Amino acid sequence: MSSNYTFGNTIIVYGFIEPLNQKNKVHRQGTLNQYVLVRVVKHFLPEITDENNPSYSLVANLVWKRFYNYRSIVQAWNGIELSFYEEVRENNLKGNWIKKVQCQSETSLEPDLVIYYIPNILIMSSTPHFYTEYLTTLHSLLLLQGFKNPLIFVPQLKNVHKCDLSDHLFTVVQNWQEITTKYEQAKWIIAGDSAGASLALSFLLFRTDPDYSIFKRDKESIEGNEDIEQNSQEVNKPISKPFGALLISPLLKYKGISKRTSEDTCPDFLTTDFINRISQRYIPSHLPELGIIHSPGFCNNPNTWERSFPEKGVILTWGAEELLHDEIEDFGNTLAMAGSTKLWKMKGGIHSWPFAFFLTEDAQDEKEDSCFVLAGIISRMTLWHTTYYLDPEKSHEPMNLLTIDDNHL
Repeated sequence: MSSNYTFGNTIIVYGFIEPLNQKNKVHRQGTLNQYVLVRVVKHFLPEITDENNPSYSLVANLVWKRFYNYRSIVQAWNGIELSFYEEVRENNLKGNWIKKVQCQSETSLEPDLVIYYIPNILIMSSTPHFYTEYLTTLHSLLLLQGFKNPLIFVPQLKNVHKCDLSDHLFTVVQNWQEITTKYEQAKWIIAGDSAGASLALSFLLFRTDPDYSIFKRDKESIEGNEDIEQNSQEVNKPISKPFGALLISPLLKYKGISKRTSEDTCPDFLTTDFINRISQRYIPSHLPELGIIHSPGFCNNPNTWERSFPEKGVILTWGAEELLHDEIEDFGNTLAMAGSTKLWKMKGGIHSWPFAFFLTEDAQDEKEDSCFVLAGIISRMTLWHTTYYLDPEKSHEPMNLLTIDDNHL
Protein backbone atom coordinates (compact mmCIF):
# COMPACT_ATOMS: atom_id res chain seq x y z
CA MET A 1 0.00 0.00 0.00
CA SER A 2 2.82 2.37 0.85
CA SER A 3 4.59 1.85 -2.48
CA ASN A 4 1.37 2.34 -4.42
CA TYR A 5 0.67 5.54 -2.51
CA THR A 6 4.15 6.85 -3.31
CA PHE A 7 3.78 5.88 -6.96
CA GLY A 8 0.43 7.70 -7.10
CA ASN A 9 1.96 10.83 -5.62
CA THR A 10 4.77 10.68 -8.16
CA ILE A 11 2.26 10.60 -11.01
CA ILE A 12 0.34 13.53 -9.52
CA VAL A 13 3.50 15.61 -9.15
CA TYR A 14 4.70 14.69 -12.62
CA GLY A 15 1.34 15.36 -14.25
CA PHE A 16 0.22 18.51 -12.47
CA ILE A 17 3.35 20.44 -11.54
CA GLU A 18 5.39 22.16 -14.23
CA PRO A 19 7.68 25.20 -14.49
CA LEU A 20 5.97 28.58 -14.81
CA ASN A 21 7.53 29.29 -18.21
CA GLN A 22 5.95 26.11 -19.60
CA LYS A 23 2.42 27.13 -18.62
CA ASN A 24 0.18 28.97 -21.06
CA LYS A 25 -0.83 32.58 -20.45
CA VAL A 26 -4.18 31.71 -18.88
CA HIS A 27 -2.65 29.40 -16.27
CA ARG A 28 0.18 31.84 -15.53
CA GLN A 29 -2.31 34.63 -14.82
CA GLY A 30 -4.94 32.48 -13.10
CA THR A 31 -5.00 31.07 -9.60
CA LEU A 32 -3.27 27.86 -8.59
CA ASN A 33 -6.70 26.47 -7.70
CA GLN A 34 -7.92 26.91 -11.26
CA TYR A 35 -4.80 25.33 -12.72
CA VAL A 36 -5.09 22.25 -10.48
CA LEU A 37 -8.86 21.91 -11.05
CA VAL A 38 -8.50 22.00 -14.84
CA ARG A 39 -5.65 19.49 -14.85
CA VAL A 40 -7.48 17.09 -12.51
CA VAL A 41 -10.77 17.16 -14.45
CA LYS A 42 -8.97 16.84 -17.79
CA HIS A 43 -6.93 13.92 -16.46
CA PHE A 44 -9.95 11.94 -15.26
CA LEU A 45 -12.29 12.52 -18.22
CA PRO A 46 -14.34 10.52 -19.14
CA GLU A 47 -13.90 8.11 -16.19
CA ILE A 48 -15.19 10.82 -13.86
CA THR A 49 -18.72 10.21 -15.19
CA ASP A 50 -18.74 6.49 -14.29
CA GLU A 51 -20.42 5.83 -10.93
CA ASN A 52 -18.30 2.69 -10.48
CA ASN A 53 -15.03 4.60 -10.83
CA PRO A 54 -13.38 6.08 -7.70
CA SER A 55 -12.93 9.42 -9.49
CA TYR A 56 -16.73 9.76 -9.58
CA SER A 57 -16.50 11.07 -6.01
CA LEU A 58 -15.39 14.37 -7.55
CA VAL A 59 -18.87 14.85 -9.05
CA ALA A 60 -21.06 12.85 -6.63
CA ASN A 61 -24.21 14.68 -5.57
CA LEU A 62 -23.84 13.83 -1.87
CA VAL A 63 -20.28 15.19 -1.83
CA TRP A 64 -21.36 18.54 -3.24
CA LYS A 65 -24.35 18.69 -0.89
CA ARG A 66 -22.08 18.25 2.12
CA PHE A 67 -19.62 20.76 0.67
CA TYR A 68 -22.34 23.40 0.30
CA ASN A 69 -23.78 22.80 3.77
CA TYR A 70 -20.31 23.07 5.32
CA ARG A 71 -19.43 26.29 3.49
CA SER A 72 -22.80 27.83 4.36
CA ILE A 73 -22.27 27.22 8.07
CA VAL A 74 -18.67 28.49 8.01
CA GLN A 75 -19.72 31.66 6.18
CA ALA A 76 -22.89 32.06 8.30
CA TRP A 77 -24.99 32.19 5.12
CA ASN A 78 -23.51 35.61 4.40
CA GLY A 79 -25.17 37.07 1.30
CA ILE A 80 -27.54 34.13 0.80
CA GLU A 81 -29.61 34.39 3.98
CA LEU A 82 -32.77 35.12 1.96
CA SER A 83 -32.44 31.98 -0.19
CA PHE A 84 -32.58 28.25 0.51
CA TYR A 85 -32.67 25.00 -1.44
CA GLU A 86 -35.31 22.29 -1.24
CA GLU A 87 -34.89 18.75 -2.58
CA VAL A 88 -38.04 17.52 -4.28
CA ARG A 89 -39.46 14.30 -5.71
CA GLU A 90 -42.99 15.16 -6.74
CA ASN A 91 -44.90 14.10 -9.84
CA ASN A 92 -42.30 14.20 -12.62
CA LEU A 93 -40.01 16.71 -10.89
CA LYS A 94 -36.86 15.38 -9.27
CA GLY A 95 -34.12 17.79 -8.28
CA ASN A 96 -33.53 20.96 -6.28
CA TRP A 97 -35.67 24.08 -5.98
CA ILE A 98 -33.96 27.30 -4.90
CA LYS A 99 -36.51 29.53 -3.22
CA LYS A 100 -36.94 32.69 -1.19
CA VAL A 101 -37.11 32.39 2.59
CA GLN A 102 -40.66 33.29 3.65
CA CYS A 103 -41.48 34.71 7.09
CA GLN A 104 -44.65 33.39 8.72
CA SER A 105 -46.13 36.89 8.82
CA GLU A 106 -45.21 37.58 5.20
CA THR A 107 -47.87 37.27 2.51
CA SER A 108 -46.91 34.54 0.07
CA LEU A 109 -46.51 35.86 -3.46
CA GLU A 110 -46.79 33.98 -6.71
CA PRO A 111 -43.40 33.48 -8.42
CA ASP A 112 -42.57 36.24 -10.90
CA LEU A 113 -39.55 34.44 -12.42
CA VAL A 114 -38.80 30.74 -12.87
CA ILE A 115 -35.42 29.60 -14.19
CA TYR A 116 -35.19 25.96 -15.29
CA TYR A 117 -31.46 25.23 -15.18
CA ILE A 118 -30.22 22.14 -17.05
CA PRO A 119 -26.93 20.82 -15.62
CA ASN A 120 -23.95 19.78 -17.71
CA ILE A 121 -25.50 16.42 -18.57
CA LEU A 122 -22.23 14.80 -19.66
CA ILE A 123 -20.58 15.26 -16.24
CA MET A 124 -23.08 16.63 -13.71
CA SER A 125 -26.40 15.16 -14.88
CA SER A 126 -27.08 13.51 -11.49
CA THR A 127 -25.44 16.24 -9.41
CA PRO A 128 -27.80 19.19 -8.94
CA HIS A 129 -25.99 20.13 -5.73
CA PHE A 130 -22.91 21.08 -7.74
CA TYR A 131 -24.90 24.16 -8.76
CA THR A 132 -26.50 24.92 -5.38
CA GLU A 133 -24.04 27.53 -4.09
CA TYR A 134 -23.67 29.36 -7.39
CA LEU A 135 -27.39 29.47 -8.17
CA THR A 136 -28.28 30.38 -4.57
CA THR A 137 -25.94 33.35 -4.93
CA LEU A 138 -27.60 34.25 -8.23
CA HIS A 139 -31.03 33.86 -6.62
CA SER A 140 -30.11 36.25 -3.79
CA LEU A 141 -28.90 38.82 -6.31
CA LEU A 142 -32.12 38.50 -8.31
CA LEU A 143 -33.99 39.42 -5.13
CA LEU A 144 -31.80 42.51 -4.77
CA GLN A 145 -32.46 43.41 -8.39
CA GLY A 146 -36.19 43.72 -7.72
CA PHE A 147 -37.76 40.29 -8.28
CA LYS A 148 -40.26 39.50 -5.54
CA ASN A 149 -40.27 35.71 -5.58
CA PRO A 150 -37.90 34.12 -8.13
CA LEU A 151 -37.53 30.34 -8.35
CA ILE A 152 -34.69 28.26 -9.80
CA PHE A 153 -35.05 24.54 -10.48
CA VAL A 154 -32.14 22.18 -11.21
CA PRO A 155 -33.32 18.71 -12.28
CA GLN A 156 -31.54 15.55 -11.21
CA LEU A 157 -31.29 13.64 -14.47
CA LYS A 158 -30.14 10.13 -15.26
CA ASN A 159 -26.43 9.44 -15.44
CA VAL A 160 -25.10 9.68 -18.98
CA HIS A 161 -24.05 6.01 -18.83
CA LYS A 162 -27.65 4.92 -18.17
CA CYS A 163 -29.54 6.83 -20.87
CA ASP A 164 -29.23 8.75 -24.11
CA LEU A 165 -30.11 12.23 -25.31
CA SER A 166 -33.74 11.36 -26.02
CA ASP A 167 -34.23 10.40 -22.34
CA HIS A 168 -32.88 13.74 -21.19
CA LEU A 169 -34.88 15.74 -23.73
CA PHE A 170 -38.03 13.86 -22.74
CA THR A 171 -37.48 14.77 -19.08
CA VAL A 172 -36.86 18.43 -19.92
CA VAL A 173 -40.06 18.66 -21.98
CA GLN A 174 -42.02 16.90 -19.24
CA ASN A 175 -40.62 19.15 -16.50
CA TRP A 176 -41.19 22.26 -18.59
CA GLN A 177 -44.84 21.44 -19.17
CA GLU A 178 -45.39 20.87 -15.46
CA ILE A 179 -43.60 24.06 -14.37
CA THR A 180 -45.24 26.33 -16.94
CA THR A 181 -48.66 24.93 -16.07
CA LYS A 182 -48.13 25.41 -12.33
CA TYR A 183 -46.63 28.91 -12.56
CA GLU A 184 -48.60 30.47 -15.38
CA GLN A 185 -48.01 34.09 -14.33
CA ALA A 186 -44.23 33.80 -14.03
CA LYS A 187 -41.68 34.58 -16.71
CA TRP A 188 -39.92 31.35 -17.65
CA ILE A 189 -36.25 31.17 -18.58
CA ILE A 190 -34.56 28.00 -19.77
CA ALA A 191 -30.87 27.84 -18.95
CA GLY A 192 -27.88 25.54 -18.82
CA ASP A 193 -24.15 25.17 -19.25
CA SER A 194 -22.07 23.02 -21.59
CA ALA A 195 -24.14 20.01 -22.73
CA GLY A 196 -27.01 21.36 -20.63
CA ALA A 197 -27.03 24.55 -22.71
CA SER A 198 -26.95 22.39 -25.83
CA LEU A 199 -29.98 20.47 -24.55
CA ALA A 200 -31.76 23.79 -23.97
CA LEU A 201 -31.17 24.62 -27.64
CA SER A 202 -32.47 21.18 -28.62
CA PHE A 203 -35.56 21.91 -26.55
CA LEU A 204 -36.14 25.20 -28.40
CA LEU A 205 -35.96 23.39 -31.75
CA PHE A 206 -38.18 20.54 -30.54
CA ARG A 207 -40.78 22.93 -29.11
CA THR A 208 -41.29 24.55 -32.50
CA ASP A 209 -41.80 21.28 -34.34
CA PRO A 210 -42.40 18.42 -31.85
CA ASP A 211 -41.50 14.99 -33.18
CA TYR A 212 -42.30 12.40 -30.51
CA SER A 213 -40.85 9.61 -32.62
CA ILE A 214 -37.36 10.57 -31.38
CA PHE A 215 -38.34 9.17 -27.97
CA LYS A 216 -38.83 5.69 -29.39
CA ARG A 217 -36.20 3.02 -29.05
CA ASP A 218 -36.26 -0.27 -30.97
CA LYS A 219 -39.88 0.34 -31.97
CA GLU A 220 -40.84 0.67 -28.31
CA SER A 221 -41.67 3.95 -26.63
CA ILE A 222 -39.62 5.16 -23.72
CA GLU A 223 -41.60 4.69 -20.52
CA GLY A 224 -43.89 7.67 -20.05
CA ASN A 225 -43.65 8.92 -23.64
CA GLU A 226 -47.35 8.27 -24.22
CA ASP A 227 -48.19 10.47 -21.23
CA ILE A 228 -46.24 13.48 -22.42
CA GLU A 229 -47.73 13.31 -25.92
CA GLN A 230 -51.22 12.82 -24.49
CA ASN A 231 -50.80 15.73 -22.07
CA SER A 232 -49.68 17.99 -24.90
CA GLN A 233 -52.78 17.07 -26.89
CA GLU A 234 -55.10 17.48 -23.90
CA VAL A 235 -54.12 21.11 -23.25
CA ASN A 236 -54.60 21.74 -26.98
CA LYS A 237 -51.66 24.08 -27.29
CA PRO A 238 -47.97 23.82 -28.18
CA ILE A 239 -45.25 23.59 -25.56
CA SER A 240 -45.02 26.98 -23.86
CA LYS A 241 -42.42 29.34 -25.29
CA PRO A 242 -39.68 30.45 -22.87
CA PHE A 243 -39.50 34.15 -22.07
CA GLY A 244 -35.72 33.97 -22.38
CA ALA A 245 -32.72 31.65 -22.45
CA LEU A 246 -29.38 31.68 -20.63
CA LEU A 247 -26.69 29.64 -22.37
CA ILE A 248 -23.22 29.13 -20.87
CA SER A 249 -20.56 27.57 -23.14
CA PRO A 250 -22.99 25.38 -25.13
CA LEU A 251 -21.55 22.17 -26.56
CA LEU A 252 -22.92 22.70 -30.05
CA LYS A 253 -21.96 19.48 -31.83
CA TYR A 254 -21.49 15.85 -30.83
CA LYS A 255 -20.56 14.64 -34.30
CA GLY A 256 -18.07 15.77 -36.92
CA ILE A 257 -15.60 17.16 -34.40
CA SER A 258 -11.92 16.77 -35.28
CA LYS A 259 -8.92 17.23 -32.99
CA ARG A 260 -7.59 20.79 -32.83
CA THR A 261 -3.93 21.45 -33.50
CA SER A 262 -3.76 23.62 -30.38
CA GLU A 263 -5.58 21.13 -28.17
CA ASP A 264 -2.51 19.97 -26.24
CA THR A 265 -1.68 23.52 -25.18
CA CYS A 266 -5.27 24.71 -24.72
CA PRO A 267 -5.96 25.72 -21.09
CA ASP A 268 -9.44 24.14 -21.26
CA PHE A 269 -10.40 20.81 -19.63
CA LEU A 270 -12.72 19.84 -22.49
CA THR A 271 -11.23 17.61 -25.19
CA THR A 272 -12.48 16.41 -28.58
CA ASP A 273 -11.61 12.85 -27.55
CA PHE A 274 -14.02 13.09 -24.61
CA ILE A 275 -16.80 14.48 -26.83
CA ASN A 276 -16.33 11.78 -29.45
CA ARG A 277 -16.23 8.95 -26.90
CA ILE A 278 -19.36 10.17 -25.11
CA SER A 279 -21.30 10.76 -28.33
CA GLN A 280 -20.89 7.13 -29.41
CA ARG A 281 -23.27 5.97 -26.68
CA TYR A 282 -25.17 9.17 -25.86
CA ILE A 283 -26.57 9.99 -29.31
CA PRO A 284 -29.33 7.50 -30.29
CA SER A 285 -28.52 5.45 -33.38
CA HIS A 286 -31.91 6.17 -34.95
CA LEU A 287 -31.17 9.92 -35.14
CA PRO A 288 -29.39 11.40 -38.19
CA GLU A 289 -25.60 11.58 -37.89
CA LEU A 290 -25.60 15.36 -38.33
CA GLY A 291 -29.06 16.03 -36.91
CA ILE A 292 -29.75 19.41 -35.38
CA ILE A 293 -31.93 17.97 -32.62
CA HIS A 294 -28.84 16.51 -30.89
CA SER A 295 -26.25 18.91 -32.33
CA PRO A 296 -27.94 22.33 -32.68
CA GLY A 297 -24.68 23.83 -33.91
CA PHE A 298 -25.39 22.26 -37.30
CA CYS A 299 -28.37 24.61 -37.66
CA ASN A 300 -26.92 27.82 -39.11
CA ASN A 301 -30.17 29.08 -40.65
CA PRO A 302 -31.32 32.28 -38.86
CA ASN A 303 -34.88 31.69 -40.07
CA THR A 304 -35.06 28.38 -38.22
CA TRP A 305 -33.79 29.97 -35.04
CA GLU A 306 -36.16 32.91 -35.44
CA ARG A 307 -39.09 30.47 -35.30
CA SER A 308 -37.60 28.76 -32.24
CA PHE A 309 -36.43 31.92 -30.49
CA PRO A 310 -37.56 32.75 -26.93
CA GLU A 311 -40.05 35.56 -26.49
CA LYS A 312 -37.58 38.28 -25.46
CA GLY A 313 -34.04 37.11 -26.03
CA VAL A 314 -31.01 34.93 -25.42
CA ILE A 315 -28.01 35.47 -23.16
CA LEU A 316 -24.97 33.62 -24.54
CA THR A 317 -21.65 33.62 -22.72
CA TRP A 318 -18.45 31.65 -23.30
CA GLY A 319 -14.75 31.78 -22.49
CA ALA A 320 -12.30 33.30 -24.93
CA GLU A 321 -9.82 30.50 -24.19
CA GLU A 322 -12.10 27.48 -24.31
CA LEU A 323 -11.48 24.76 -26.86
CA LEU A 324 -14.52 25.45 -29.05
CA HIS A 325 -14.71 29.23 -28.67
CA ASP A 326 -14.71 29.91 -32.43
CA GLU A 327 -17.77 27.70 -33.00
CA ILE A 328 -19.66 29.36 -30.15
CA GLU A 329 -18.86 32.85 -31.41
CA ASP A 330 -20.02 32.00 -34.94
CA PHE A 331 -23.17 30.43 -33.54
CA GLY A 332 -23.81 33.52 -31.45
CA ASN A 333 -23.68 35.67 -34.58
CA THR A 334 -26.29 33.39 -36.16
CA LEU A 335 -28.55 33.75 -33.12
CA ALA A 336 -28.11 37.51 -33.24
CA MET A 337 -29.63 37.51 -36.73
CA ALA A 338 -32.66 35.62 -35.38
CA GLY A 339 -33.48 37.78 -32.36
CA SER A 340 -32.17 39.87 -29.46
CA THR A 341 -28.99 38.15 -28.28
CA LYS A 342 -26.61 39.32 -25.57
CA LEU A 343 -23.15 38.00 -26.47
CA TRP A 344 -20.58 37.92 -23.68
CA LYS A 345 -17.10 36.52 -24.40
CA MET A 346 -15.14 36.34 -21.16
CA LYS A 347 -11.47 37.23 -21.50
CA GLY A 348 -9.28 34.45 -20.12
CA GLY A 349 -12.29 32.20 -19.56
CA ILE A 350 -12.43 28.46 -20.20
CA HIS A 351 -15.37 26.11 -20.74
CA SER A 352 -18.23 26.91 -18.32
CA TRP A 353 -16.09 29.74 -17.02
CA PRO A 354 -18.56 31.14 -14.41
CA PHE A 355 -18.30 27.91 -12.41
CA ALA A 356 -14.54 27.59 -12.89
CA PHE A 357 -14.07 31.11 -11.54
CA PHE A 358 -16.59 30.59 -8.75
CA LEU A 359 -14.76 27.50 -7.50
CA THR A 360 -11.19 28.74 -7.84
CA GLU A 361 -10.92 32.53 -7.44
CA ASP A 362 -9.44 33.70 -4.14
CA ALA A 363 -11.31 37.01 -3.76
CA GLN A 364 -15.04 36.77 -3.01
CA ASP A 365 -16.02 39.55 -5.43
CA GLU A 366 -14.15 37.85 -8.27
CA LYS A 367 -15.81 34.52 -7.46
CA GLU A 368 -19.26 36.09 -7.71
CA ASP A 369 -18.56 38.46 -10.60
CA SER A 370 -20.58 36.48 -13.14
CA CYS A 371 -23.53 36.18 -10.72
CA PHE A 372 -23.72 39.96 -10.41
CA VAL A 373 -23.57 40.51 -14.16
CA LEU A 374 -26.06 37.76 -15.05
CA ALA A 375 -28.52 38.98 -12.40
CA GLY A 376 -28.29 42.44 -13.93
CA ILE A 377 -28.80 41.21 -17.49
CA ILE A 378 -31.75 39.00 -16.51
CA SER A 379 -33.40 41.85 -14.63
CA ARG A 380 -33.03 44.24 -17.59
CA MET A 381 -34.61 41.68 -19.87
CA THR A 382 -37.42 40.63 -17.56
CA LEU A 383 -38.46 43.02 -14.78
CA TRP A 384 -40.56 45.41 -16.88
CA HIS A 385 -42.69 42.48 -18.00
CA THR A 386 -43.53 41.22 -14.50
CA THR A 387 -46.72 42.15 -12.65
CA TYR A 388 -45.09 43.00 -9.31
CA TYR A 389 -42.55 45.46 -10.70
CA LEU A 390 -45.31 47.61 -12.23
CA ASP A 391 -47.47 47.43 -9.10
CA PRO A 392 -46.87 50.60 -7.01
CA GLU A 393 -47.87 48.77 -3.82
CA LYS A 394 -45.56 45.78 -4.22
CA SER A 395 -42.56 46.87 -6.28
CA HIS A 396 -39.27 48.36 -5.18
CA GLU A 397 -36.50 49.72 -7.33
CA PRO A 398 -33.62 47.29 -7.79
CA MET A 399 -30.17 48.03 -6.47
CA ASN A 400 -27.59 49.06 -9.04
CA LEU A 401 -25.26 46.13 -8.50
CA LEU A 402 -22.75 47.16 -11.17
CA THR A 403 -20.67 50.26 -10.46
CA ILE A 404 -19.71 52.46 -13.38
CA ASP A 405 -15.96 52.02 -12.84
CA ASP A 406 -16.03 48.20 -12.98
CA ASN A 407 -14.93 46.81 -16.33
CA HIS A 408 -17.00 43.60 -16.16
CA LEU A 409 -17.46 43.09 -19.86
